[in-house]
Amino acid sequence: MNIDERLDRLTQRHEALTETVELLAHDVAQMKEEMHTSFARTSVLFDRVGEFIDRLAHVAEAHEQRLDEHDERLDDHDQRLDKLEGE
Repeated sequence: MNIDERLDRLTQRHEALTETVELLAHDVAQMKEEMHTSFARTSVLFDRVGEFIDRLAHVAEAHEQRLDEHDERLDDHDQRLDKLEGE
């Protein structure tokens, strides 16, 4: 193999490597864009989940208050029944 053939072979290899690097760079840029979009969607979903949890917490708190009120009424009724039975 003479020097010209070796240079041609090296040039071909260089061109192939350059093309591979360009393809990889394009793929990486595309993946970065997809990841950015994915993270943005995930952020929106986490915000929505947080809002939903807050609403559920308020509903649970309201139900807890209602249950406490019902418990107080039941206790009052039990005390009245005890007084009536004691008479």
